[in-house]
Amino acid sequence: MEKYHITRSLGGRLPILVVLVYSASTFSGCGNGSTDKTNQVLLTSIAVQPATLHMMAGTSRQFTAIGTFSDNVSREITADVAWNSSDAAKATVGSEQGSAGMVTAVGNGAVEISASFGGIVATATVSLVSISTIPARLVFARMAVLRMADTDQVSTIDVKVLTKPGKLSKDVHFSYSLAYLSARAYVDHAAGTVSVPIVGLYAGYGNKVVVIVTLKNGESLDALLEIQTEDYTSEWAVSGVEVLQPYLDPGTSYLLLDTEYSPTILDIDGETRWQFYEPNKSVGPTQIDNGSVLIGTLSNIFRVNFLGEVVEEHRVPDIRYHLFNHNFDAGKFGIFGTMLLRIDRNSMKPGSVLLEVSREAEILGTWDFDEIFRGAIRAAGEDPSGFVQMNVDWFHINSSAYSARDDSIIVSSRENFVVKVDYSTGKIRWILGNPGKMWYQKYPLSLRPLALSLSGNAPIGQHAISIVGSDELPNQQILLFNNGLGNSYLPNIGDDRTYSAISLYEIDESSMTATEVWTFENNREFFSPTCSSVYKTAAGDYLIDYSMTDDNRNAIIMVVDAGGTVKFKMKIPKRTMDIASCNTAYRAREIRMENFRLH
Repeated sequence: MEKYHITRSLGGRLPILVVLVYSASTFSGCGNGSTDKTNQVLLTSIAVQPATLHMMAGTSRQFTAIGTFSDNVSREITADVAWNSSDAAKATVGSEQGSAGMVTAVGNGAVEISASFGGIVATATVSLVSISTIPARLVFARMAVLRMADTDQVSTIDVKVLTKPGKLSKDVHFSYSLAYLSARAYVDHAAGTVSVPIVGLYAGYGNKVVVIVTLKNGESLDALLEIQTEDYTSEWAVSGVEVLQPYLDPGTSYLLLDTEYSPTILDIDGETRWQFYEPNKSVGPTQIDNGSVLIGTLSNIFRVNFLGEVVEEHRVPDIRYHLFNHNFDAGKFGIFGTMLLRIDRNSMKPGSVLLEVSREAEILGTWDFDEIFRGAIRAAGEDPSGFVQMNVDWFHINSSAYSARDDSIIVSSRENFVVKVDYSTGKIRWILGNPGKMWYQKYPLSLRPLALSLSGNAPIGQHAISIVGSDELPNQQILLFNNGLGNSYLPNIGDDRTYSAISLYEIDESSMTATEVWTFENNREFFSPTCSSVYKTAAGDYLIDYSMTDDNRNAIIMVVDAGGTVKFKMKIPKRTMDIASCNTAYRAREIRMENFRLH
């Protein structure tokens, strides 16, 4: 039988000598006898575990000391060694019974934690990370600043703004890679700082924010911040929002509203989580682009980040173009948008020219529907003058979509129809519209042969064209908000409905047919004559914005599933300075603030 006896000195520290006592009897020759043998076992080394570690300021971590003895046996001796920090201003370490080896991070930088006994010393290196916040331009944002010695070891940083208790919105969650932050000059290796935007804070509230730093070696650090924000009192604020039907099983949590002068993000609880307003800019259509917002204005495109900073601005080089209007939509290479084209002092095309522009406002392509339709009508021997008109918004482009399956563009002419043209040549492929309208009735030789044979509601005053489903499907499907408003600038022949509907069409180009395969009329309750939108959500539902209801006093936002069940409903009153609720919320899109990856 063998036993280890560890004896303590008067000071309570382990002596260098550990006595290993054997109790045994030995026999030799023909006599009996016994001999006690005492073997001395010495402490030969100490190891501190973990040997290297990152710690967030304000957190604690238990370190242990492992002693190895001359008989090659190792055991924990955490409570028996002397612990020390090389810089107590950065990190402290406990040495008393019950706290021995407990390291608490205080500051930032690097510090050594040592364990020693009788001249034998072992150290661990601790890299400390501190975090602080600084104000941003917007109430809804802050900048978190991480300070650490080895910024190059960061892999990703995740920021979560926790939802208020009892609310339905999911936590705002932005995930940033170091490469993304570096590309925006948010990383300063020399100074040892990484700056990270915190986006989606509640205004006038003590926000709880979790920051998670993942390192390249797999370590993960986290900190809980409390950020008190001031109230948001701008006259441009979207206020008085009322949730009429809570979204009890949310498939989406955040809505991006195109709001005149001030694009806005609302959550499904009706709270504003972001809004941008620049007093000296006429803010128009918007497009989310890699963690910032592209905004069209009079003749420029500018980029604003979620902190509310204008980071770049570019002017459309052709001075004949003026005033971005309606939507920014994804093009083949850039962004589709509509601008007024001024020919000379007396002549202009207010809504019939579609542009594709780069994010730096370079013109990549133009499609002049005056010329496209004038040419098609004249080629058939008909007179276009009663239809295609200078200085009249006869076409009124309000949305467009690029079709990769056949390199074409599908464009909504609010006054007339939906038309598909070839991207390269501008040649008309087909027209989808109401055959009671002027284009069909007055142009039997040129435009009528291009018409799709329609089954279902005809698109009248349509908005928010989008292509849904896979391009691998045999036929293309097109979704739009079917306003129901007839012509405003052309003879109002065969137009007008008393309600607005959502229409999903399947286009069979081989048979030149269009079939309305799904519609949502909402019991014909709402007539939203202009503006408005519908888009498919990531969960497969339909996000609908009836932007002009109750005599233009309110916008109604709804989420409807494929079976027509209303899953969510919100009312947004028009702002005091807006002449109609269209100006307050003319388009609504899903924005994935709960899973926003910037890598």
